Amino acid sequence: MSSDERKQLLKNEVILYNRANRDDHMGNVGLITRYTIDGIIVVADSETIRNQGQDRYLADTIKHQLDAADIILLNKVDLPEPASLNETRQWLASEDADGHVIETENAAIPLPMVLGGHLNRITKEIAHQTKHEIPHTEHNAMVIFIDQPVDPETVAQQLSDPKLDLIRTKGFVCGLDGQIYAVQTVGRRRTISVAPHTPTDIGKIVCIRYRHPIDQQAISEVIANCKKTPLP
Repeated sequence: MSSDERKQLLKNEVILYNRANRDDHMGNVGLITRYTIDGIIVVADSETIRNQGQDRYLADTIKHQLDAADIILLNKVDLPEPASLNETRQWLASEDADGHVIETENAAIPLPMVLGGHLNRITKEIAHQTKHEIPHTEHNAMVIFIDQPVDPETVAQQLSDPKLDLIRTKGFVCGLDGQIYAVQTVGRRRTISVAPHTPTDIGKIVCIRYRHPIDQQAISEVIANCKKTPLP
C-alpha cells in the first residue's frame, strides 16, 4: 500500500478487519456508533480455493466466507493452467457465491478503488464535463444522471445486478417522498440512507467497473427502469 493510499484510508476512517475463521464478529461492527459495514472482501487463491472448498475439514469455513463476501478477489490467476482456472471459475459459480468476482495477479488492484475512497474525487472531476465516461488503466468510471424523483431501492437493486458487472456505485437521488437519499452498492450489497445534508450533485451516481468498459446500453435501460416507478 502506498503512502497516498494510507492517507486516503485514514481520511475516510476505513477499518480493514482481517478474520480467517467463521466467527461472525463482522456483524457486530454495525452496533458501533459511527461505523457501518461498507463491504466484505475475500481474497481467494485461484490455485487452492477449489480444493479447500471441497476439503472435509475446510469446506464449511470456505463456503461461509464466500457467502459473506461482497467482492471476491480471485488472486494468482496467472499461475494455474487455463483448464484448471476455468474449473475454478465454474466451481465458484456453482457455489452460488454472491460476491462480485475480480481476477487479479499478485493481488494487484488499486486499494482505493476496492474501498471506494476515490468516488467523490471522480464525481468532482466530471462535475463540469459533458463526457460521462472516464477510462482508466485499471477501471472505467461513468456518471449517470437521474433527473426525477425515483425509488432509491429500485435504483440500488438495478445497479447491483450482476449483469452490469459494476464493482461500486455511489450517489444521491431524490426519493418519491421528496427526501434526498444516498445510494451505494458494493458488488451486490446495497446501502440506502437519508442524506445527512443537501448535496449539490443530486441525481448523479458514479459507476465503477474493473478493467472492462461499462455497457452504456445496459446503463440506459437501468435509468429507464428507475424512471418507470410511478410518481406519487
